[in-house]
Amino acid sequence: DGMRTDGLSTAVFVLGAERGMALVERLGNVEAVLVDEQMHVTVSPRLRDRITLERMDPDPAPEP
Repeated sequence: DGMRTDGLSTAVFVLGAERGMALVERLGNVEAVLVDEQMHVTVSPRLRDRITLERMDPDPAPEP
């Protein structure tokens, strides 16, 4: 449900990437994709084989 998801998101954010991902890994039926300030992406182990990440241009040219 929405409140649990919001609470978990806040907890992971406050814990930081390493400790937050450890929490995600301990919980059943929870997956996460974390992106830090340097745009480093961390994907939870059970989700890694189920998604494809694409590199995005950090400063795309405006469309005409």
